[in-house]
Amino acid sequence: MGPESHTVVVVLDPQCGERLADLAQRDPVWVVDSPTNRPVVERLWSSPGDTISLTVFDRVEGEAPSATLMRMLDTIDQHHPHCAGYRIHGASATDEVCGELARLGYRHQARTPHGFDASEATPVLPMQRKEPHA
Repeated sequence: MGPESHTVVVVLDPQCGERLADLAQRDPVWVVDSPTNRPVVERLWSSPGDTISLTVFDRVEGEAPSATLMRMLDTIDQHHPHCAGYRIHGASATDEVCGELARLGYRHQARTPHGFDASEATPVLPMQRKEPHA
């Protein structure tokens, strides 16, 4: 199966707030629950006519954003298999995070002002070996 046409946005920033409205208009969004994010999420869920994909996940007190991302990646991947990539807000592309993304078939692509992007990895084909002429 080929990649889905959308990128999944994962928001680990508990202060993202109103920026969620713009993010959710373009791509599916998974967002950490917080007092700042929850009212925006509930408003977006109740907006008539909007067809958005917005999922809230629990925040574990004291857990680093990269650890939260590691905890959530398998679940998100189960809901969005073969998506075109991930746009991560509020976490860094640590070696551990990049390793987990690679296991799922994605590679770190670029840093962004809010985190980083990861795209579906392109398989590397072995170079065809040419035999020397005799």
